[in-house]
Amino acid sequence: MSKDPAVDQGTETLASRLTSGEAWHAFCDRLRAVGDSLLGRDYPASDSDRAEGFRHLTRLTVFALQWYVEFADRAFPAFYRFNDDVVKWGAPNNDNHYYRAAVDPTGTYRVSGNVSGVRQLIISTPEGDMQLEKYRVFEERNLSQLQLGADGASRSS
Repeated sequence: MSKDPAVDQGTETLASRLTSGEAWHAFCDRLRAVGDSLLGRDYPASDSDRAEGFRHLTRLTVFALQWYVEFADRAFPAFYRFNDDVVKWGAPNNDNHYYRAAVDPTGTYRVSGNVSGVRQLIISTPEGDMQLEKYRVFEERNLSQLQLGADGASRSS
């Protein structure tokens, strides 16, 4: 429990919305409304265009569920592939692989691995998304700034 009663009340409200099904129903209602908008006059009427609209909506739904449900716990950060060849949004770059992890900005983290055969690597702590034109990078490291062993394994953070 937090020392801030407003935070505790907000957490309790969220918990009750989840356990009662209210949050699920609201999510489904919003998803249905967006899907229904694809059937409106403002969208292309061809069958293939509408099918592609629904396909894109399902991909965005998977993207949102991954980011906000599966990988949002800052207490237990985990990398996951972002903007891959199936779940796309914005402007994917086929030459790059993007991975994300939600982290606590007050935390300290160590990332380790083997980068032998990797031509370039950038690790950054951004805020926002470039596709939304609201983007800021707090800190960034590239492959040449990392301490590596002869086998390509990282030796320090």
